Amino acid sequence: MKEFIFLAVAENVLSILQNKEQKKIAQNAILDCWNWIETKEKEGDYFYGLLDHEDRGLVLFQESTYYKKEIYAWNCIIDAVAYFSKKAYEFNFFPQAIEIIDDTLIEHSIENFLKCNKNAACFIDNVIKICIDITDIKMLKKKLSQLF
Repeated sequence: MKEFIFLAVAENVLSILQNKEQKKIAQNAILDCWNWIETKEKEGDYFYGLLDHEDRGLVLFQESTYYKKEIYAWNCIIDAVAYFSKKAYEFNFFPQAIEIIDDTLIEHSIENFLKCNKNAACFIDNVIKICIDITDIKMLKKKLSQLF
C-alpha cells in the first residue's frame, strides 16, 4: 500500500510545480514508478538517475526553487522516486543516498504533503480506502487518478 500512497501524493502535488519542463520530467518519473509496479523492468540505477542527474535531476529542481510550497511538493516527488529506486535495487548494492531509505520515508512524504495541501489528510484517507478495496493495479491506478 505504501507505493500507492507515495504515488498518489506525488501526483497530487504536481499541480504545485510552476516550471512546465520540470513538471513534465516529474510526471514521467511518476509514470515510470507506476509502470515498475506492473513490469519491474527498470532497475534501481534508472530511478536513482532521475533523482541525481546533473542537468535534469529531481533533487536539482528542488534545490533551484525558493518557494516553500514547491520545496514540499518536490520532497513528496523525490520521496516517491527514491522509494522506488530502493525497491528496484532489491538485493543489489545501493548508492549511499538510497541505502538509508526505510519505512519512515512515508512519514516524511506525508509531513511535506500536509504542508503543501490543505486537504491532505482527507486525500490520504481516500487513498487508503481505495487501496484496501481494490487489488487490480490498473483499476487502482484509475481510481486513484480520479482523486486529483
